[in-house]
Amino acid sequence: LSRSLAVGVTFLGSTLVVALVGFVLVIMIQREASQVAENLPQGWENLQLSLNGLSQELTGKDAPASLNEWMDKGLDWLREKGPAFAASKASLIMSGAFGVIGFVASLFLIPIFTVFFLVDFPALRRHPMRLVPLRYREQVRGIAGEIDEVLSSFMHAQLTVCLALGLLYGTAYALVGVPLGFPIGLLAGALAFIPYVGAGLGLFLALI
Repeated sequence: LSRSLAVGVTFLGSTLVVALVGFVLVIMIQREASQVAENLPQGWENLQLSLNGLSQELTGKDAPASLNEWMDKGLDWLREKGPAFAASKASLIMSGAFGVIGFVASLFLIPIFTVFFLVDFPALRRHPMRLVPLRYREQVRGIAGEIDEVLSSFMHAQLTVCLALGLLYGTAYALVGVPLGFPIGLLAGALAFIPYVGAGLGLFLALI
């Protein structure tokens, strides 16, 4: 089995696994989203009561009574202060837009680069060694092998921890009845490699 064919089979298998997991998640989200939609009116009433109390404390007036009134107030604010706000935050808006574009581009470029690096990795590893003097090549190979072993172990451990935490968070949220609990748990586990971000985001989404 040639290296190119092996890379193609591996990449195809990984793509099918990701697609299958995404399909299952979409079904779960669609099923739980219908339950959230059923509970939405009661949730809106509870939120309205909380907003009324907060509005009375801050302004002495009741909050808007319906979603349409909230939208009308938001549109009025955009018409009055939106242009000035956008002008003052233009650089921030542009950096955010470029960040989104870069993220979307990465979703397409990373798989392409991954395939080329996997196919050409022996050549990429072999050619730089020609620049190393002969008497140092074995030493450089040994150091490079140790670096590769440490980084590989670290990445494998991080991925294992993220997977385990995602399953634990998702199962726990689903058992306590959190809407969309399992997908939220998987998202929290996927971001667990960033300290406090995964658990914090999962808890925030669960409380909402």
